[in-house]
Amino acid sequence: MASLFQLVLLGLCFPDMNHAFSQVGPLVGAPSSSSSTLFMALRQLDDTNMKDLLFRPSDGRAVLVDACAPWCGPCKLIEPYLEECAKIYSEKLSVIKYDVEGNNNKDLKVEMLLQGVVVRGLPTLLLYRDGMPLATRSGAITEKDLKEWLDCNLFSRTNAMEADGRTRTENNPEKQTTNEVAIVKKRGFVSFAFEQDGYAL
Repeated sequence: MASLFQLVLLGLCFPDMNHAFSQVGPLVGAPSSSSSTLFMALRQLDDTNMKDLLFRPSDGRAVLVDACAPWCGPCKLIEPYLEECAKIYSEKLSVIKYDVEGNNNKDLKVEMLLQGVVVRGLPTLLLYRDGMPLATRSGAITEKDLKEWLDCNLFSRTNAMEADGRTRTENNPEKQTTNEVAIVKKRGFVSFAFEQDGYAL
């Protein structure tokens, strides 16, 4: 009989099998949790579904994009937190994964670049609303900090979009937090950054 570690490793190596595992039921020896499923899979973002999932979502929810890579350890560490947030905020937020090294995402990268979105480190969280980038955050994050970041960016400000292409500080008096928010230019303007970008095109 396979150990829990072997099953988890198998699930990470063969993500398409996650759905099959979730139909089996709880694993022997696995920690029981009524609010989470061990092998819950987030939807993958690529060229075939980018318009429906990211740029023109039909359900009106905000979209949290997890820019990650299969080899990235911190990306795997935060995945359970993202799955939990997908459940908690299911009415207002859709959580999807974006493999920056995937073969089927060149058009997606171009669209993101046109919006001024550049992934420079992994993992990077990109928050979108109405097809436009709202906020971004790079690096590993705790579940508590992720929830605070989402609360601050989803619920505490009315409108963060401006046409000046600069960043500004957003304060959330209720949570006593201050975040630097990237304010990107409107679509159609291209600006050039003189920094190395290992994940764009």
